[in-house]
Amino acid sequence: MKNEIVIKSSADTTQIAFLEDQRLVEFVEEQNELSFSIGNIYLAKVKRVVPGLNAAFVNIGHDRDGFLHYQDLGSQFLTIKRFLQKTFVNNSPPDKFKKNKDLSKNGSIEDVVKIGDFLMVQIVKEPISTKGPRLTSEISIAGRNMILIPFSNEIFLSQKITNKEERLRLQKLMKSIKPDGFGVILRTLSEGTSAATIDQELKDLIEKWKQVTFSINRTNVPKLLINEIDRTRAYLRDILNPSFDNIYVNNENTFQEIKEYLTIIGPKKKLY
Repeated sequence: MKNEIVIKSSADTTQIAFLEDQRLVEFVEEQNELSFSIGNIYLAKVKRVVPGLNAAFVNIGHDRDGFLHYQDLGSQFLTIKRFLQKTFVNNSPPDKFKKNKDLSKNGSIEDVVKIGDFLMVQIVKEPISTKGPRLTSEISIAGRNMILIPFSNEIFLSQKITNKEERLRLQKLMKSIKPDGFGVILRTLSEGTSAATIDQELKDLIEKWKQVTFSINRTNVPKLLINEIDRTRAYLRDILNPSFDNIYVNNENTFQEIKEYLTIIGPKKKLY
């Protein structure tokens, strides 16, 4: 069976067609003007704390402030907050950093968040009508095969990976290559993926996180630290694999991104 992808980009839309033996089996279309902010990570500043809602409103540079509920602070909130404070004082991320105790699940936001505090937050829900984006302080960075979780040491596997031997292989692999201070969630796509590919992706995500931490300072807050890729590219990241025989693209930027990605997952593929 011959598998092919055709990607057509214009000023207004991006269209993706999936073909099997030249027959259309799936079609995706996205309006380019649509905002895609879920996954974006910001250095932000607290504008208001509302004890009655057990939440804070946070300036991330949008028209409306983001909403951060106490339950979305995450267990590592105190560690991340202290990390930011030490980074501001030292003008660079500390080399070694010990974790704080986990944040209580049943606390009050006014006890841990004050007006003017600098926070690292991530968008989990886009703005709707008059409501600003929903935020979390449980920071994660998504890749194709895994999700990196700074300030954690846990290893989680997708429940859709049901083969016991494969789960054991992935667990042992991650324990052998994962540095202390980072947790990971292995996605369903990691099943059957080579150790070399997973190791390289882990290194790439950690490097991405390090670049973020070195860009943290008190100036120009709010500040976008990581800009998540748009829906089209996120979709391609999740479905691209070396099994595709041909990929046709009419956009130079998209071609270069796919070319760079395929050099990692399919280095023997011809790229032109």
